[in-house]
Amino acid sequence: MRIFRKNIKCVNLTSLILLAITVLCSCGHKEQPAKICLLPLPRQLLVEPGSFEFNSKTKLYASTTDSLQNEITYLMEKIPLVLSTESAGENNRVELILSNEIEGIEAYNLNVTPVKITITARSSAGVFYGIQTLMQLCPTEVYSRALPAEFAVPCAEISDSPAFPWRGMLLDCSRHFMKKDFVKRYIDLLAYLKMNTLHWHLVDDQGWRIEIKKYPRLTEVGAWREDVKNEGDGEKYGGYYSQDDIREIVDYAKVRHINVVPEIEMPGHCQSAIAAYPELSCTGDSLPVETRWGVFKEIYCAGNPETDKFLKDVLAEVLALFPSKYIHIGGDEVPKYRWQHCAKCQGTIKRENLTGEEELQSFFLRKINRFLKENDRIMVGWDEIAEGGLPEDAVVQSWRGFEGANHAIKNGHSTIVSPTSHAYFDYDVKETDLKQVYRFSPIPTGCPLDSIHLVLGGECNLWSEHAPQQLVDSKVFPRILAMAEVLWTNPTERQYGDFYQRVQKHYLRLQAMGVAYGHETAPIIAKQIFFKGNGPSLFLKNTSPDLEIFFSVNDGPFCVSNAPIMLKETSCIRGIAMKNGKRYGDTLVVHFTQHAGIAAVYKLKTPFSEYYKAHGEGSLSDGFKGSPDFRDGQWQGWTSDDLVATYDFSEDPITLSQVTVSCLQSNNSWIFMPAEVCVEISTDGTIFTTIGVATPNTDPRARGHLLEEIKVSFDTTTVSYLRVTAKNAGRCPEWHEAAGSPAWLFVDEIILE
Repeated sequence: MRIFRKNIKCVNLTSLILLAITVLCSCGHKEQPAKICLLPLPRQLLVEPGSFEFNSKTKLYASTTDSLQNEITYLMEKIPLVLSTESAGENNRVELILSNEIEGIEAYNLNVTPVKITITARSSAGVFYGIQTLMQLCPTEVYSRALPAEFAVPCAEISDSPAFPWRGMLLDCSRHFMKKDFVKRYIDLLAYLKMNTLHWHLVDDQGWRIEIKKYPRLTEVGAWREDVKNEGDGEKYGGYYSQDDIREIVDYAKVRHINVVPEIEMPGHCQSAIAAYPELSCTGDSLPVETRWGVFKEIYCAGNPETDKFLKDVLAEVLALFPSKYIHIGGDEVPKYRWQHCAKCQGTIKRENLTGEEELQSFFLRKINRFLKENDRIMVGWDEIAEGGLPEDAVVQSWRGFEGANHAIKNGHSTIVSPTSHAYFDYDVKETDLKQVYRFSPIPTGCPLDSIHLVLGGECNLWSEHAPQQLVDSKVFPRILAMAEVLWTNPTERQYGDFYQRVQKHYLRLQAMGVAYGHETAPIIAKQIFFKGNGPSLFLKNTSPDLEIFFSVNDGPFCVSNAPIMLKETSCIRGIAMKNGKRYGDTLVVHFTQHAGIAAVYKLKTPFSEYYKAHGEGSLSDGFKGSPDFRDGQWQGWTSDDLVATYDFSEDPITLSQVTVSCLQSNNSWIFMPAEVCVEISTDGTIFTTIGVATPNTDPRARGHLLEEIKVSFDTTTVSYLRVTAKNAGRCPEWHEAAGSPAWLFVDEIILE
């Protein structure tokens, strides 16, 4: 292997860290906080000279104590103030004023002068948001309740209002139960960022978290699963919120102007309910609460009248607990296998003249929608609720890209936009980092101007399969700072550099609130480059200017360089980042395999999925291998289709004796090894002859993220044309939780030897 670099100094890792700390200390580096540093950015901000001085005599006046009692109490808990009844004539005070002259129900004006501070708004919500901005002008200690007796805030005039009425975060407390006080803490964190919706995911296959008086087994049985991951203190893991808990949380949120929207999943993602009441399923079989992650075929029976009664009874109690006009019913990822084999469901399809299972789902949800409308509520569902026909007036939450939002808008329905590409905070920062979130706009490209009002806003989603309570902070922060600014300010001209600098100043505030925030991005970008005549190379680049990157090859010493790493043999490259003398982020590991097909050109019969495209064309011949994480950017995926790659070596035939297809299986995510790999050759590119077939050794039932190189060996042959076929498994098998659903095929490299 050859490495081209300039002025490289190689050291071991321990020496590297000590050197960085020494340099840091010798520089005497100390960041100076900005005088005004606000998130989200206000619409209009004018900084004035001078400051307002808080002291023990500073008073608080409200134009109406009845309408603003919650805001008065909230502010006085944060900043010690003396309540005043004098409507005019006093200085050294903070005024909270309700005024119809302010346009916008959540808008506010904040005016800080040397003699007084005035927050004016049309509603108590606007006043509350003005208070949040005032707190951001205060010293950081305001967030740890340790303000000094006297302190100053800078003078400024701020006029502000939100871009979208729905500014939310989904918190999944089903997969991992989260304590009541933790939920309340997140309500406070949302309030700090002027977000106004907590989308509370309470029901899924792995746990039923809400007490329903009429169906006690939902929490007696459905709230607990076998503790196969050793997450609890005994044989069972779980928990639930009593109805008193929920009332307490809803009331707590109301004071902070946050609407709590419950999600009660149906007709899928409900095995916890079926475990408690098996008669709700198509089979009636007794099942446990699910312990694995994924999508499961056990769903509510759509042909059973008892299912309708059960869900309406459940929703009646939910509506009594949650005043929200929006109720989320899920509706996503519903395998139809059980319905296809259920006499009751098939009878309903025939009786109601439905076209099939997709329309059966729409029929099922339309009944739920009617019930909610009769109770003056609005149904919200994931974008799959449009399959088979959208229920009347239902709101579509678009998660599979922007297609669901576009479909809703086209049909005159409101939409909430939270695509996986920008809004899924359970995804690692390697896939969705701070900059990617900041690029997000809830308004789909091409949305007609007269339909923009149908875009209610957006959400960031924290699904908790891999994020128990102790990891939530590091998943959500700092990315939620970007989402908050997108949804409040919706900056049309994104200035990420300015936003990034404001984020740096906010870390002290997050620390004061006890937020164990994570990273902004994966620290290293690994860019694969081909140099003509020199073959492949790897360039490791930092993702922010305050990071220094070091690399090692095949466990050699770590080196710092900005030059490409030229690769001539099979190698393992490791990259680390250093920030302020400390390791930053995880170690980047890149595996390179040298083989005869490097940079070979091939044509695909069927294109790879846009969702899993690795580096695009040529990724299967670049030598770079994927990890067990199928979202690591090295894998290409095909759903239902086979991978068929055809190479043309007619101008310069090559000699081969083996073709290897490197594959991944993660059957919980519907990814299976190919049924077989077939290698064919041709002399004219038209008529092909099979020279070898191989099948994988991996058991399709084997769980986990499994890698296998499927090798097809044959006698040494000179090849002019080569065709490699990896045959997709087709459908998830009958034993699988998503039986009958399209299977995925994932490949990271075709190795020619």
